[in-house]
Amino acid sequence: MDAGSDAADAASDGFQEDSSDAAVPDGREDPGPDSDTDTSPDGAPDAADGGEDGGVEDAGSDAGLDGTGDARGDGGDENGDSPPVCMPRILGYECAQGTAGRPLGGGEGYGSWIDPADACAVVVSTREELLSALAAARSGDIVYVADDAVIDLGPERDREIVIREGVTLASGRGRSGSLGALLFSDQHDQLTHSAVSVFTITGSGVRLTGLRLRGPDTEVGTTGQSPMAIAVRTSFPSPIEPREVEVDNCELWGWPNAAVSVYRTDRAMIHHNFLHHNRRAGYGYGVVVNYAFPVIGANVFDHNRHGIAATGYPTTSYEACHNLILPGATSTSFDMHGGFDKGFWPDTAGTSFFIHHNLFLAGGVDGVGIRGVPIDHGRIDDNQFVHSGTHADFPSAVWQRFYPAAPACLSSGGCVLTDWPDFPGYQRMNDPALCRAACEPSVKRRDPATLERIGMSGNSFGVAHRTAWYASYGGQSYFGFRRFASLPVTDLLFGDFDGDGTADGFRASGSAWQAFPSLRQEARTLRNSNISQEDLAVADMDGDGTADVFYADGAAWWVFRSGTADPARLNTSGVRRASMHLADFDGDGRADVFRTAGGVWQVSWAGRSAWQTLNAKTEPLDALRFGDFDGDGHADVLYADGSQWRVSWGGASDWEPINTSAITAIAVADMDGDGRADVFSAGGGVWRVSWGGRSAWQTLQESPETLDTLGFADVNGDGRTDVLVLR
Repeated sequence: MDAGSDAADAASDGFQEDSSDAAVPDGREDPGPDSDTDTSPDGAPDAADGGEDGGVEDAGSDAGLDGTGDARGDGGDENGDSPPVCMPRILGYECAQGTAGRPLGGGEGYGSWIDPADACAVVVSTREELLSALAAARSGDIVYVADDAVIDLGPERDREIVIREGVTLASGRGRSGSLGALLFSDQHDQLTHSAVSVFTITGSGVRLTGLRLRGPDTEVGTTGQSPMAIAVRTSFPSPIEPREVEVDNCELWGWPNAAVSVYRTDRAMIHHNFLHHNRRAGYGYGVVVNYAFPVIGANVFDHNRHGIAATGYPTTSYEACHNLILPGATSTSFDMHGGFDKGFWPDTAGTSFFIHHNLFLAGGVDGVGIRGVPIDHGRIDDNQFVHSGTHADFPSAVWQRFYPAAPACLSSGGCVLTDWPDFPGYQRMNDPALCRAACEPSVKRRDPATLERIGMSGNSFGVAHRTAWYASYGGQSYFGFRRFASLPVTDLLFGDFDGDGTADGFRASGSAWQAFPSLRQEARTLRNSNISQEDLAVADMDGDGTADVFYADGAAWWVFRSGTADPARLNTSGVRRASMHLADFDGDGRADVFRTAGGVWQVSWAGRSAWQTLNAKTEPLDALRFGDFDGDGHADVLYADGSQWRVSWGGASDWEPINTSAITAIAVADMDGDGRADVFSAGGGVWRVSWGGRSAWQTLQESPETLDTLGFADVNGDGRTDVLVLR
């Protein structure tokens, strides 16, 4: 036995205006820019009809929660105009598309958003409006939840919200800086052993897109512990048919049973989602499959117990492709259950599966676990695993479980088998736990050469962990994937070089200047240059709304407008970059140059004027922080002296205490988008904020990252500073 695996599976100077000639820097031509007793994935006892996962009856033509029926008329409007022709808005996805030119996990850059101004859309902002609109919706209708809506879906704990045939439920995750509407439930916390979903899809042609769905519990807990909520579940009668259902560009987290449960359809498409912190012990699935054959692609999985799980019943299959599995998984990343888990013999593990072109970075747990032999076949191809290619022991890339004593053991130890009418040739176990006990020990084969009815080719093992940039939006969301990268965010400067309202990363490599748009897109070369980054700053020097590159060469100051134009001399000065800070002290939209020298603070307006004295202060530059604490458009100066935080307004006033704190390791940024700087700290596993620098500490979230590893910039354009990291 592989006991280790089983356990893990369970569980400077003065100057004046310069008119002299000086050598132009960089004047080259611009080149152009579980355990084996794992709770079953369906989260409920097997029903007599062959293992349905419980829940509401198929709503079919259900009039909706309010019982009002269809409220939309069939005629035109009062002006006699013809009504719009409304069709289901299925986007469609197949694995041959790869990531389909869209970012992994969706969000910014996704592009395929629903327009709230669509003639077939009704926009809702409250729970009552949402329920009413869904109850009245007909095929082709769009229920659009306003991008800034936050809706508590409680309080009912025994009622599921039905989405009927052809209806699209949408919001704008990733468009114009929106995180998408947040629909949440804290009320499904008493549904012990009852897998109740919030949204139940009862018809074909349904799409959920651009939403955030947060469940009641992100913790691991213990097996069987309530709550047992599911975010979205398809609910169709027998038999399995090609009913199109699509869940795309959503963020789903905190669902103890599963984020998405796919039941009795072979046309479900679950793609470009971020599924995380669905991790209840014994359950905890990003996507769970039962009597269905979905395509699951281009998603980002993190902190799920299983990113994908399937019941293993006959007719259960899935294709998983182009997914990113991050290191937070708590058990086998992709899973297919088998007969001994679900209580039937032969010990088959679904009909088929095809797992390909995925990146498995969760090296602390197994990659793929198959709990039996697939009826038809299984393929595991062209994946990348951080797991060792020796396949010797836990954790490994792949395992397949067997009970060598079966079938002889199935007539001992109180194990009784009866015929299963739904599936000729199969038998049900009267008590799966007794039958498993009678047939122990099980074994897990990890060498691909020993697997049965599973083929593997083109896989890479022992690949290095791929680091990436992640963003916590406003410091309050869990880190979202931006793009693969190797540079720490602390090695980057930030500014909006393309004027799209989002901050771009900037890096001077010693041979070229590169911009990383929104830390999301491919790097863009601004110009070739060997100027060191330590002599550069990024700021808007001309007030045009785009970032420029400021260069202090020890004799003069220069500006490269938008980082691409030839250098223009601003002034003559020997003050180097390390002895200055750039910020807008007069509120004219242009960055000014600030320095401390000889007991005074001085400023050069827009880097062009002679030094002007702002204040007589002795505090050194490296002890100062800068931000607009009163929202007047002028940069203020903050000093944390170990007992107080004090502010000099616009850098010109005397010190004014604004708060009492011994903490000096701080960052200053506008974390809530109200136009006022806030104070941020990170330590002891907790991120905290003092709003406007005046409030008591408020906890943003628990996170192990410390201040010296973090970057701060608004990379999604929502007006709030985001917290950035390489991990």
